[in-house]
Amino acid sequence: NDFVLGNILSKPNISPYDTLIVDIGSIDGVKNGDIVYVNGEMPIGFVDKVYDTTSLITLYTSPDQKTEGFINKLNTSVWLVGRGGGNFETIIPMELQVENGEMIYLPGNNSSVIAIVNEIISEPTDPFKKILLSSPVNVQELKWVQIEKK
Repeated sequence: NDFVLGNILSKPNISPYDTLIVDIGSIDGVKNGDIVYVNGEMPIGFVDKVYDTTSLITLYTSPDQKTEGFINKLNTSVWLVGRGGGNFETIIPMELQVENGEMIYLPGNNSSVIAIVNEIISEPTDPFKKILLSSPVNVQELKWVQIEKK
């Protein structure tokens, strides 16, 4: 893969709504929609806006951001909805069995963990259950990210 390394200039505690600002932009070949990774294997978001020397990254956990995830064990896709602060939620039918700690992957790449199941909320009378998940990465601890150029 063709990655560009970017230093993080602003994190969610300063930049709003689970976004990052990095020090690479269009002159480095970055484009809108490029996927942003940590360690070249964990996707955390996408390039939302590109400027000459900087880019705005929207994290998958950004409030109301919808991202497709894949549950390998069930061979099924789910919509992960960002809740902010490194968290997601999804709703699945009651008959699908998931467990705490189970990993959710970016579709088409079984090595790219996008979320981890933290809690399962269900009511016996409800045909669906809510799954609370978190990003496998603490964005506050990051100094740089990798952007995969298309």
